[in-house]
Amino acid sequence: MNRCHTTNRRGITLMEVLISLGILSVGLASVVALIPAGGSQAKLSVIEDRRAALGYAALSDAIGRGILNPARWSTIPAAPYSIAIDPLGQNLAGVPRFPASITLVDLAGIAAGSADAEAVFRSADDLVYDTSQSEDDPAIPMYFAGSNRRLSDGNFSWLATLLPETAGASAQYFRLSVVCFYKRAIPPDVSATAFSSTPTVPASSTSFSCDCNLTDDEYRSLFPRGTAVLLSAGVQPPVWRQVVLASPTRTAGSITAVEVMFDRPLPGSWGPTWATNLHAFQGAIGVTEKLVTLEGSSPWSQ
Repeated sequence: MNRCHTTNRRGITLMEVLISLGILSVGLASVVALIPAGGSQAKLSVIEDRRAALGYAALSDAIGRGILNPARWSTIPAAPYSIAIDPLGQNLAGVPRFPASITLVDLAGIAAGSADAEAVFRSADDLVYDTSQSEDDPAIPMYFAGSNRRLSDGNFSWLATLLPETAGASAQYFRLSVVCFYKRAIPPDVSATAFSSTPTVPASSTSFSCDCNLTDDEYRSLFPRGTAVLLSAGVQPPVWRQVVLASPTRTAGSITAVEVMFDRPLPGSWGPTWATNLHAFQGAIGVTEKLVTLEGSSPWSQ
């Protein structure tokens, strides 16, 4: 008589436990590695959201304060008008922030270095809260001493340029550009640097190669993805572009050239014979632009 013997499995082996722990450890390590990256991306998203809001608000503010009316400028340059208004960075003496064709001016009532300049050209959106309470209590907003004004970190600021859309003294349309900054460097840090190129930039080019002499830290601060750079070439009106990608060339331990790719082509009037300068601004995180016409004098604009 044949009998069938069956064996009941009552558990798992030690080897299976060790394999399971190994797989679990790899998964947990991958999740932990994603947490800093996720936090960094969340911070960048907040910065970009505030940058976009600040850009459009600053455009309206600049127009409302008379940037389109030459009578409101502290200096009226020769036509075609090419001006920059940068009261927070105007004390950066000796730093080639703008091409020679751009005149640095003040708006009426907003002098460089004044409290009005701080109030207008520095955003107060990054508010400060008191989180010293218990976890169950909400964060309490903080205020400037002796005032009802909310306290902010002041990390966001902006400057504006008004540049002709076409070359020639009879230009009718101008491009109003607002460049936003996050934690803009204040002296003695370098806030802007000009780089030159050989005259090999083709018409409608989306890339640009410039000679430089930078350390790795300087390169990372001047050419992060999304930064705004200003380009000028001969008698052509300067233009702002945002950096999509930057690639350095290293020689003997330093960065001697940078290849930059832009978000959109250079103007078609920029032919291959123009020598081009690139002005990079530390802390610039984007540019918002609008095509405008200048205002004439009237009782409403005085």
